[in-house]
Amino acid sequence: MRNQNQPSIESVPVARQVSSLAVWAFALSILSFFLVCLGPFVAMAAVVCGHLASAQIKTSAESPAGRGLARAGCVIGYVAVFIYLVIVPLFVFPAMDRSREQIRERMCVDNARRIGDACLTYAEGNYGYPPENLDQLRPILGVSSNGPPLVFLCPASRDRSMPSYEIETAGAVTMFGKPAHVVLVREKKAHHHGRRVVAYADGAIEWVNGP
Repeated sequence: MRNQNQPSIESVPVARQVSSLAVWAFALSILSFFLVCLGPFVAMAAVVCGHLASAQIKTSAESPAGRGLARAGCVIGYVAVFIYLVIVPLFVFPAMDRSREQIRERMCVDNARRIGDACLTYAEGNYGYPPENLDQLRPILGVSSNGPPLVFLCPASRDRSMPSYEIETAGAVTMFGKPAHVVLVREKKAHHHGRRVVAYADGAIEWVNGP
């Protein structure tokens, strides 16, 4: 006969072990936002671990815990992949294009300024007259005679066989009363979104619109 004073033994529920794949899925999904360079790959790994964890929890006889972590890893991983592959390029690529264009514009201005200064140097020893063509400036610029040097080529021009600039003025530079109004060097084509660079006889550089 059972002693009424003896305490009853109650069954204690055994805590289920959390799926390691679910933990990895959640951890990798969070980590993907901090590892910017490897973010897309880490996020995809989180998605894979999340799906594997969900399948393991569903089919395993022991039914490990962690279904919520697996789902969270999948959702956050998909969000991270979408951000890295869709949202980020919408902002990064245009910014990179603008940065490259700004670099090309600065290089084009520098080319025009160097050619303009070389023209003035040439004119000082030629009774005030600038050269007839750019090839006459090669000794002053210190470039070889084999093909157009980089200073004659606009960085935005696709034609690398012909100079991108031309000498505009034909008269003596010292004959003009307002050298600021005299175009000395001009870019042949508007390679910069409908604009071309112009160098004046007084050393000024300006962007002008034109075909």
